[in-house]
Amino acid sequence: MSQNHRGSPAMRDPVWTLRGSRNYRRIVVALFLSGYATFSLLYCVQPLLPLFSQHFRLDAARSALSLSLATGMLAPSILVAGALSETLGRKTLMAGSLTVAALLNLLCAMSPGWTLLLVLRGLEGFALGGAPAVAMAYLAEEIHPSGLGLAMGLYVGGTAIGGMAGRLLTGLVAEFAGWRAALATIGLLGAASAACFVLLLPASRNFVRRPAFEPAYHARAWLAHLRTPGLPTLFAVGGLLMGSFVTLYNATGYRLLAPPYNLNQAEVGAIFVIYLFGTAASAGAGMMTDRIGRKPVLAAALLASLLGVALTLANPLAAVIGGLALFTVGFFAGHAVASGSVGRLALQTKGHAAALYLLSYYLGSSLLSILGGVAWEWAGWNAVAGFCALLLILALALALLPQRPAIRRGAGAAALLLALAPAMPARAATLPAFMQQMLRAELPDPAPAPAEMKPIGTIEVAGVPLAFGHAGIAAIAGRLGVPVRHQGDAGDSVYWACARLDVPAGTRHPREVPTLTLWLLSDAEATGRAHAVTALALDSVREDDRSCPVPQHEPDLTLDARIVRPGTDAARIGMLYGRTPRRDGRSAFVLPTADGTLTLTVAMANGRVQTVWLADTPDN
Repeated sequence: MSQNHRGSPAMRDPVWTLRGSRNYRRIVVALFLSGYATFSLLYCVQPLLPLFSQHFRLDAARSALSLSLATGMLAPSILVAGALSETLGRKTLMAGSLTVAALLNLLCAMSPGWTLLLVLRGLEGFALGGAPAVAMAYLAEEIHPSGLGLAMGLYVGGTAIGGMAGRLLTGLVAEFAGWRAALATIGLLGAASAACFVLLLPASRNFVRRPAFEPAYHARAWLAHLRTPGLPTLFAVGGLLMGSFVTLYNATGYRLLAPPYNLNQAEVGAIFVIYLFGTAASAGAGMMTDRIGRKPVLAAALLASLLGVALTLANPLAAVIGGLALFTVGFFAGHAVASGSVGRLALQTKGHAAALYLLSYYLGSSLLSILGGVAWEWAGWNAVAGFCALLLILALALALLPQRPAIRRGAGAAALLLALAPAMPARAATLPAFMQQMLRAELPDPAPAPAEMKPIGTIEVAGVPLAFGHAGIAAIAGRLGVPVRHQGDAGDSVYWACARLDVPAGTRHPREVPTLTLWLLSDAEATGRAHAVTALALDSVREDDRSCPVPQHEPDLTLDARIVRPGTDAARIGMLYGRTPRRDGRSAFVLPTADGTLTLTVAMANGRVQTVWLADTPDN
């Protein structure tokens, strides 16, 4: 073999790294850490989705934006990173990508509000694009083909460990220290992994640096891969696999936290230990592909995932966990086979081929998981399982197709993914916020007031009598010393003000919630009166929440005794209003007043009030 002369790259033979050598072990460990860091940083928010829903008052589809936005930004970033790596070098780009993403995750932990958290998650996803595509290209360039299957399998195993550790650690830390501490922990571990990656990974020996960025060159390279037999199929299979995987695990947290399972956050996080099965399966699938070929191993992996989805339809917890384990084995085996085969089938510019595979992979994660969130809101677990099964059946049909030039088939699969985006309900793309969710909540018809219920007396906020549609929100906010803010326009123009209040003495509330947030909402267009209060809400918040300021003045908050506060149990509500609310979910009541009626809505979780709000009309 010739030496690593850069002067005549087309004439020299590759300087392969052989399986079993010292450099092979260093490469495998370094890329294992890269896979760990990438997936732990990217998916650490997945077990936190129910906490985000509770903390920021979001439905499942909106909470999933914290994950789907990161994976959505990662998709185009992969194309850019794959092209830049041809000029900057493989190791440099991967190291910078991991380091910046870890720092952004630390900033997410300190984010004061949901919108900023989404912005940081989007930037984090974009930064991570420099790691996965370049990692696949590095392995395909440096590892001898006889050992590539195992090396790629171990890299995918690192992603499995990262996915498991990210979800397990965030679940455990969040249970005892909150979601901010959980995100900070993953960020610190990601930074440590990036440092070890830099120390371990040998410099490329077969990489040929291009002197300048040439858009036409990259466009020709991507188009050539779309014309290569087998590659478009692998791109589509990767997107469908990842879409089913993220969808199923997004919904798992919501399902297991709710009755009849009632698991806590730490127990749900522990479910992700089954990722260990995925680690073994990815390495095993890589070795089997080296021996018997891609198609039979990929088909077996997809069938295993499909069977796992079917098992989760059973109600016993053991069956659900067993189904998730089998589904996870099939997913990681299938991903290892598909991603490893991309490097084999791509004859040149392997970084571009890897970038196209991961573009489809993360587009599937982003777009299809949002649709999965909509399926959960629509019909629960059965709809989610059916949606995932459909994706896996499509992937299996594509995997069994004969290899032939398939630019149209590949383009059609990509078009299908993109065409699904406009089908999402508008609310999934709306800026997520507790206020907008509250105003648009679908509530049952309010229960009539018991005949013996006396009308509510005076409701005052900061000493200002509250008459819905008449009391000025600016006046109340001025008395509290907090600003009025414009939330946004989603059909109506919504203004709001909030303030963190001390819980009144004697009020029962969850142990970890020492404060309340008072929300004053105004729908200026609907009322015709600028900044007139149309809804009043009391929300449980953690002590470290700074999304609402502490009032500058001692608030004079006078509410009728029958307006329950967060933490009140269902039995107490039944005594006050003549009807016991649902243990979980929303229930509405009609309260008589001197001037008419008000609708009081309570959001319950585990038999206790999480949020309570008053409005002058039921649909508020």
